[in-house]
Amino acid sequence: PDCVRWVNVVGDNAAFILRLAQHFHLHPLVIEDILSSSERAKVQSIGEDALFVLIPSFHLEDGAGAGVPSNPATPLMTFQSPTTLSTRQRRRTFDEGGGEDITRSTLRIKSQPTAFVLLNNVLLCFHKSQSSATEECLKRILNQSSKLRLSDTHFLMYSLLDLEIDRIFPVIQTFKNHLETAQRTIDMYQAAEQVVRTLSIIWRQFNLLIYWLRPLESTVSSLKDRIQREDMQTQLGDLQDHVVTSVAQCESLQTWARSLRQDYSDQQQHLITHQQNQMNTVLYILTIVTTIFIPLQFLAGVYGMNFEHMPELKWKYGYLVFWIVIVTVATCVVLWFRWLKFFDYVSLGKEQVPIRLHPPPEHVLTRKVSFPQFKPSRDGVPMVL
Repeated sequence: PDCVRWVNVVGDNAAFILRLAQHFHLHPLVIEDILSSSERAKVQSIGEDALFVLIPSFHLEDGAGAGVPSNPATPLMTFQSPTTLSTRQRRRTFDEGGGEDITRSTLRIKSQPTAFVLLNNVLLCFHKSQSSATEECLKRILNQSSKLRLSDTHFLMYSLLDLEIDRIFPVIQTFKNHLETAQRTIDMYQAAEQVVRTLSIIWRQFNLLIYWLRPLESTVSSLKDRIQREDMQTQLGDLQDHVVTSVAQCESLQTWARSLRQDYSDQQQHLITHQQNQMNTVLYILTIVTTIFIPLQFLAGVYGMNFEHMPELKWKYGYLVFWIVIVTVATCVVLWFRWLKFFDYVSLGKEQVPIRLHPPPEHVLTRKVSFPQFKPSRDGVPMVL
């Protein structure tokens, strides 16, 4: 085209937006949607060869945006390797609520509407605040050989939409990094209550993301149907694929967060059961010892009475006979307990092994996530169903 005009408005100055809308003869309902801050994604025709597109723009709130790593593989939280912790240290770490408090990070998504009005060789953009997509488009336009510099307003709007939608993926990657660290913390038995709070926050944030992305998916699909240009179908199809992929990732990660919460709950329940079993074992051992000494205490009580006429006290070998009787009675009681297999329960109580749950992280970015199911075997070692 000979001339392409791009008007980029940053802020919510209602008076300026109204004057600009009157200049381009925009419908009052379109002006209302532009000024609104709670509209969901939509696309509508506002005249011949004119479109109005409204999409949400996502980013993490101030304080959490810094948590998006430059390298997506870099974890956001640190943890101690299990090889550097002794059993006592792990137990103390768990009892004291060890592990970094990942709720200190601001894990909340902020969404603001971004509006596009596509007219004849004119593109109006309305942002509530400065957008990195705008800056990136300006860099491409300044490049003499860029396709964006040589294209029309349709391709310019597609480029802005693509950059805005691609901002979702760093947000999703941030939550994925937190989930991976929470997974490692749970596997190391260092998870505390703040991990559960973080998982709840992440689960709610993915609910919010899916709430905004569902209309965006239908909006991009409708936009593809409205723009029937062959040179734009491929780009709009790629844009639609990005939205579908982000929705699938959100659903998978939401399932993973729910699974981690259940794993933590099962782990806590198993640890409580394990502690109760250990307490029962101690009480069982003390009961057996007490039972063995009951007849011995009876004999000692009888011969400890201060009666004058007790002929056994004046025997020459009375003391030796007393000890022989005591040892014989104790031995008989122990053999009787052994015959009844009472000591087998004590050995079973010492062989209990905690169950470790491992949802596979490599499946979290698929639409359907399937985790292996575990059951404890007879010897306490987990077995895969």
